[in-house]
Amino acid sequence: MSRSRHQGTELLPLAKGVWWPEAGAGATAEGTGEGKLAAAATGDGAFAGEAGLEGRDLGKLLSPERRRCAVQHAHQQYGFSERHACRLLGQWRGTQRYIPTRHNDEDGLTRAILQLASQNGRYGYWRITVELGEAGWPVGKDRVQRIWRREGLKVPQKQRPRGRLWLSDGSCVRLRPERANHVWSYDFGAP
Repeated sequence: MSRSRHQGTELLPLAKGVWWPEAGAGATAEGTGEGKLAAAATGDGAFAGEAGLEGRDLGKLLSPERRRCAVQHAHQQYGFSERHACRLLGQWRGTQRYIPTRHNDEDGLTRAILQLASQNGRYGYWRITVELGEAGWPVGKDRVQRIWRREGLKVPQKQRPRGRLWLSDGSCVRLRPERANHVWSYDFGAP
């Protein structure tokens, strides 16, 4: 087969109707034009705007506190100004300079929330807020929710009740095993 020319780049025939640039697999038939940036290959399959292999497990910087720490790290480690580090990481400078207020009764409230959560396992932060109000704590649901999340509390999933085998007359057919091989079950399902 003969070689063809396509806009100044030689193409090699691979199969009938398929041509490959002579420069190799990464080259284009047209090449990169003047003023156009060639795509930088990272080698790890990352796309533009995606973290490379070394940053994949770190997650996104979603919370303002995590971005605050990242801006401080960029400022101290790499010598960026606060303004430049905030711009790079998408953090507002007002949010960066915000100092969270800590209440005097925060520790006592946290202990009360943990105690109520351990006593009442099915209560969520909303019900705990009601219980705290009845106990005399003047606190809103947003503050309780913030402490709830900070402490890593969660309401466990509701357990499905175990099905019982009984007849319509109320008698139970379930046998409790008294010895080995006493109670057997059958599977009538299709294979």
